[in-house]
Order: sequence, then C-alpha cells, then structure tokens
Amino acid sequence: EFGWGRDQISFAYTLNTCFYGVGCVLSGVWNQKGRYRFSYSLCGLLMIVGYLILWKMIALWQLYLGYSVIIGIANGVGFITVMAYAMRVFPENSGTISGILMMAIGISGMAFSPFLTQMMDKFGVRTAFLGLCIGIGAVLMVSASMVSDHVLQEASCDEGDSGTGVKQKSSLRSKRYWYYVIWATIFTSVGSGFIGQAAACAVDIGATSIQSAYAVSVLSVCNGFGRLIVGRLYDKMPYQRVLNFISLCFVTGTVCLLLSMLTKDIGCIMAGNALIGFGFGGAMVSHSAIVEIFFASEDYALNFGIVNNTALPGSLIGHVIVSMISAQTGSYVMSFVILTVLSVLNLGISTRIK
Repeated sequence: EFGWGRDQISFAYTLNTCFYGVGCVLSGVWNQKGRYRFSYSLCGLLMIVGYLILWKMIALWQLYLGYSVIIGIANGVGFITVMAYAMRVFPENSGTISGILMMAIGISGMAFSPFLTQMMDKFGVRTAFLGLCIGIGAVLMVSASMVSDHVLQEASCDEGDSGTGVKQKSSLRSKRYWYYVIWATIFTSVGSGFIGQAAACAVDIGATSIQSAYAVSVLSVCNGFGRLIVGRLYDKMPYQRVLNFISLCFVTGTVCLLLSMLTKDIGCIMAGNALIGFGFGGAMVSHSAIVEIFFASEDYALNFGIVNNTALPGSLIGHVIVSMISAQTGSYVMSFVILTVLSVLNLGISTRIK
C-alpha cells in the first residue's frame, strides 16, 4: 500500500528496539519513585498517539515517529511497569510471577498476530491501526485507574528483604553483576540470532513446509514453558544452579543444531529448537529474578530497566552471526559453530556469577 522496501521497514523495527530500551530506563526511574499509575497512563497515552500517527501516515518518517519512537518507548514503559508492579504486590513468589507474566507476553504475541493480520486483510491497514488505537488505549487507561500505590506501599512494608540489600551503585561495581550482563547478552545473541532464522534453517536441511512450521511451533511452545518453569525454579533453587541449567540447555541445543546441519537430520533440529526455545525463555525470566536477588527491592524497577537493555546489543550480534555469516558462506554450519562456542563460553561465565 505504501511502496516501502523491506529494508526500510526492517529499520523501523530496529529503531523500535532502541527506543524500547529508552522506555525501559525511563519507566524504571518513574516506578522507582512509586509512580506506577503515572507510568500506566503515560503508556496508554503514547500508544494512542503512536497509532493515531500510523492511522494517518503517508510518509516513511511518520512510520519511524509513530511506530519506532513513540510506540517503542510505550512498549518499554509498559513492560517494566507491569513487571515492577507485580514484583511489589507478590514479593514472596517473584520468580513464579515473572515467569507467568513473561509466558503471557509470549502467548499474547502468538495469539494476537493472526488476529491483527485478519483485521488488516479485511478492513485495511489504516482501519486496523485505528482499532488498535482505541482498543489498546482503552485497556491501558482502565488498567491505570485500577492500580493502587497504597497497596504497593503496604506490600513493600510487609515483604522484608527479598533481595541482597545491596544498593544500585555498589551492585553496578560488582563483578557478578557484569558477569551476568555478559551472560545475558551472549545468550540473547544466540537465542535471537537463531529464532529469526529457525524456519529457514529447517528448510536448509530439507524439511518440508509442514515440518518447518512444526519446528517453529516447537520452539515457540518451549519458549513459553521455559519462562514459566524457570521462573518457578528461581523460587525453589539457588540462582546459580538455575543459571547453569539454562546454560546447559543452550550448549546442548546449539550442538543439536550443528549436528542437524551436518547430518541433515530433522530430529536433531527439532531437539535443538526445543532446547534453544526453553533456554531462551528461561534467560528472559532470569532478568527479573537476578535483579530481585542482586539489588535492593526499592531499586528493582530502575535496575530491571537497565538490564533489559542487553536485548539491543544481543540482537545485533545475533543478526551478524547467523544472518550475515550464513549469507556469506552459503550455509548455517559456521554460524552454529560460533553459537556453540559462545554457549560453552557462557557456561563457564555462569559459574562465575556468585
């Protein structure tokens, strides 16, 4: 309808990821001061403005402004606000709650995407954007009216010291914090780099279209279960064991993927998809759990927003490793060799996070 190239639209998504990180940090600053209702309201307002721009857009810069900048910031603000609010209300089961919320985010994307596609096909792109403006804006504004900062204050008083009590600055200077940042960045690279090429990898070894779709479904389902199960594990086990378990999932998963490229075996790539999906889901939940452990509880929102910015360099590195190297070599073998080496390296790093 608009005549824009794939590279121009892809750049809009990259910008959206950048401004998502900005929204995460801004939301962390506001929520650290207990301004949850303000953050919910701001998220709703930004969504309304962003989709209104998309509804009326006629130029490429309006796509970048509405989707990349405004909606990107809104996504970051909304995500950190929901997670921070839940951690304050349910401090005793923070791992399980974060796992449930992260799984819900993943499921909503899977469920909402076909619905949005049908809306666009039936009513047109502009009408779909107007519908999103009204629907999402209304839900977020109603949600803002339901948030009670008074309840959060009571929960904060009753929860005790669920974290280490280490303040933000001293934690940022600690080795274990930066080991975790490196660990999270590497596994974001491995996970996002492969997930973006999962279907193409299956086709590359001779999978049929049905087998390829099934492989992607296995990855998505295991990603959701990984978020829920690993979140629960953080409430039941020492965090070092959970990090090592996630690392082992990535190591065995990348080995399976490499073997699938060498042997052209469909079973290997299915196993690799399951393990990478589960491990990547677990790594996403780890941000919330580790921040709760490493930092004082009152600093959760800000530090969670900071840690989530590992997604940007991780995604870019993953894109270079999988997409660009495979395009240059004509095969995914070298890409998976690099991903396997990085996973083994990260297993060693996970043992240093103490």
